Amino acid sequence: MTALHGALAPNGGVKLAHVATVLNGGTPRADDMNWNGDLPFVTPPDLRGLEGESILETSRSLTELGASSGSTVADFGLAVSCRAPIGYVGRLSRRSAFNQGCKAVVPSPEVDEKYLAYVLVAARPILEALGRGTTFMEISASDLGSLLVPATGQEEQRRIADYLDRETATIDALIEKQRALISGLRERRSAAVEHAVSGFTTSADETFVEGPSWMGSIPSTWRTFPLWAMYRREKRTGFLEEPMVSVFRDFGVVFKADRANLNETAEDRSIYQLVEPGWFVVNRMKAWQGSVGVSSIRGISSGHYLCFRPLHGENHKFLNWLFRSPQYRHGFAMLSRGVRPGQAEIDNDQLRKMPVVLPPLDEQREIADHLDRETAKIDALIAKAERFIELAQERRAALITAAVTGQIEIPRED
Repeated sequence: MTALHGALAPNGGVKLAHVATVLNGGTPRADDMNWNGDLPFVTPPDLRGLEGESILETSRSLTELGASSGSTVADFGLAVSCRAPIGYVGRLSRRSAFNQGCKAVVPSPEVDEKYLAYVLVAARPILEALGRGTTFMEISASDLGSLLVPATGQEEQRRIADYLDRETATIDALIEKQRALISGLRERRSAAVEHAVSGFTTSADETFVEGPSWMGSIPSTWRTFPLWAMYRREKRTGFLEEPMVSVFRDFGVVFKADRANLNETAEDRSIYQLVEPGWFVVNRMKAWQGSVGVSSIRGISSGHYLCFRPLHGENHKFLNWLFRSPQYRHGFAMLSRGVRPGQAEIDNDQLRKMPVVLPPLDEQREIADHLDRETAKIDALIAKAERFIELAQERRAALITAAVTGQIEIPRED
């Protein structure tokens, strides 16, 4: 045991293995008889965001045969993710199996389950620091069992758990209000873009004609060109010193270092292709989700992207708003092909024939400037709400840690 194991109980505690049983999980073979039964099968993604709350649903399930042949079952207790990522905690709401990415922590009769869940939520930074591995970080059953937890009686445990239930419920309600606000603001932002790229600046007596199927009617003064007449695909490699860029669904083309990205940069940068300002960049696997954009920066992007050099004198900012609009996202989805939901790809032959609708140049500038102003206001409100959530989550985590470690006095109910 290291000093890290005792960080949650600096004045002394008891090993988790002395007050609970720690069980390893497993996954049965991919046999139809093992799967899609009545037994919930808990994996780390099922624990995301629970923060010690009950596990009400799982993405997969096992039969009793599957559980007995390759997994582990717990009738009650907690599930803790031990790899990719470490430290998610949820309470079993019914008899469940779990995979090798989780450990079950079954408390002894003298330990309150909700209290122990709060303790393990507070211990997440410690568990992450205890992780070991090369391919991925993982915490062993031995390390988890060696974690020192505060030693306190069951009555005090229940009092702490009840106090945290009340306090965290208040914080969670505030967080949910901010999330609802963000959702509404994002809908408002999307509607603003959809309205603007449909011809909001046209006069009341403007006539309309049928546009591409995903656009509906467009003003008769607008033109339509195939994408191949406006862009030429190019794949220029060898620019090893340029910064990495990526295309995100929510942000368009940005420097990769400016955004969190789960995709690692390959060591061989020679495979990456140049992107210049004004170039149209498409993530061919995620175009249907909106991962496209007209770049305003220079850098190198994934070799799997489709990159197009402009052949036109149109307004790049307008085209960025157009291609990232809800209408064109629907258009990319119509042109993408895949074998299952969530896996659809758009190829160059389909993309180059895609119709591009263009207002007169002055109108393009007007639409782009309008959207820059309107979305900046909405984005500022979203950022403010996101910051509130961040601070509230920090407050929640600090409160849990302070309560289970005795740093604050728990008020007694009258």
